[in-house]
Amino acid sequence: MPTRLCSSIAASLILILAPPANAQAPADHDRDKAEVAQLIDQWAQARVQGNTVFLEQFYDADLRLNQMNGGVIERKDDIALFAARLIRPEYIRDTDLHIALFGDTAVVSLLESLKGTYRGVPGEMSLRMLDVLVRRDGRWQLVASQSTPIPQGGNK
Repeated sequence: MPTRLCSSIAASLILILAPPANAQAPADHDRDKAEVAQLIDQWAQARVQGNTVFLEQFYDADLRLNQMNGGVIERKDDIALFAARLIRPEYIRDTDLHIALFGDTAVVSLLESLKGTYRGVPGEMSLRMLDVLVRRDGRWQLVASQSTPIPQGGNK
């Protein structure tokens, strides 16, 4: 086989088999997943506590939350509801957490069980959540969120 052809084949194999330039080391991947999981937990706590400072920092400027009723709520309106305590969660418990990382993007799926009041009306429910976070300037921010109600007894 000519030397030029061997060199070309070797170069092609290196390109094919080499990890992508943005591939993370396993330790970095695990650290990022743990950081995202901690933020999801802090987000639940912030909503229970009405901590709008956390929400202001965690929510991307263009965030729109897709609600369980098919509606959409803008970032500023969601924060205003918590600031006015029109949404008062007694608890928010996240389970069945799955985090998939794609470079600086995290796709988070979870089951959220919550109890509290909305505009004075009490309620308790479970939601399947799909959240997208993006890391910018060294911190993760929520850029999209979708919630779907889970019928009683159908949370798997």
